[in-house]
Amino acid sequence: LHRMGRSLRCVNSLNVVWHSSGDPSPEAVAVDELASADRYERWPVDCRGHNLRIFSRRMNLLPPSGATGAESFYDALFAPVGRDGIVVIHLGLWVGALARHAAFARYGGRRARQAAALSSFQRSVRILFQLACRKHGWPRIVWRMHLPQHFATPSGEYAESGASRRRPGCRALGQRAAHAVWDRLVAPVIDAAAERGGSCTRSIEFLRGFWPMVERHDEHPGNAAASGHGAGANRSRLERADCTHWLPCSSAMNLQLRLLLGAVSSLSGSAHPHQRSRVRA
Repeated sequence: LHRMGRSLRCVNSLNVVWHSSGDPSPEAVAVDELASADRYERWPVDCRGHNLRIFSRRMNLLPPSGATGAESFYDALFAPVGRDGIVVIHLGLWVGALARHAAFARYGGRRARQAAALSSFQRSVRILFQLACRKHGWPRIVWRMHLPQHFATPSGEYAESGASRRRPGCRALGQRAAHAVWDRLVAPVIDAAAERGGSCTRSIEFLRGFWPMVERHDEHPGNAAASGHGAGANRSRLERADCTHWLPCSSAMNLQLRLLLGAVSSLSGSAHPHQRSRVRA
């Protein structure tokens, strides 16, 4: 739009907030608390310009599988986009925050809590995909895969002990560790869509950006700050410890944007799985 001399005007909006209904379990309460938490204090926005509409909403976790009302929640969340639109979902690493919640303490140690939180999340994913495959009025879904982190830990993931904050700089991630992260966090989501058959795979597109990011440990804010590049000395404590997000204008960020635009362009020019006519780009 910038190269075309056109503008995109954005205004603050409101989130569709999830509250569990009919599920008083501690796990459901934990999801309620974390689902719309905003540690970055950024408003949801509605943007319009040149026949383009973009809506940004915060959804850190999916409604738990045992709760009623998930379908109505998604209906309200997707309503601004409409049937011919495209929804991009990226849930980040809030499964880790869920595992650290007091509600999961009853499962025991760190690994047991993580396994329980991940199992809960994967059940929620299956519910979403089941709905996406049968809801005729929903937009198509682009699921941005989990991307590798590069903290100084065996798996590259953030450590709740705080050690990953105290050790500056981001570390390379070995192939064996990367495969373990893939098998635990990425493959089950792909399998959940495959279980629904062909109609579901046409409703859900995956941004397969995991493996190209494995070796790009030097493109995080934390690594740039530790090495002294740019304004490293003046970066915030959060940025100095950040081995999750990617530097603006880095090759990693540019690749993710190309993958995203390619997926959106492909879906915009293809027929909706629940209709015969073609969608207008």
